[in-house]
Amino acid sequence: MQNNLPQRKHIRLKEYDYSQKGYYFITICTQNRKCILSKFLSNETKPVGANCVRPQIKLLPIGYLADKELNKFSRIYDNIILDKYKIMPKHIHMIIEISRANRVRPYNFTNN
Repeated sequence: MQNNLPQRKHIRLKEYDYSQKGYYFITICTQNRKCILSKFLSNETKPVGANCVRPQIKLLPIGYLADKELNKFSRIYDNIILDKYKIMPKHIHMIIEISRANRVRPYNFTNN
């Protein structure tokens, strides 16, 4: 079977332990880069600085689901803090902080 997918560069440091504490920038992309998470509202901007404007984004149903799940991180993992995140149409950017060794809390999925 022939692999026609583009070959991605390996951007991780080979000798780095990514489970150690620290801040990490993560990007998660949608399958086939489909715009299923959010959409830009046309001609609606929010003033940011002197000459800068920030386009307004409206979450789509899958984006709302992603937002809900992202906000569960601190209830599931007692060592991960979701510092900041932004849900874009085709991907999610986030900065997380791993505060200590990995421990998963028992989580009751039926109540959430």
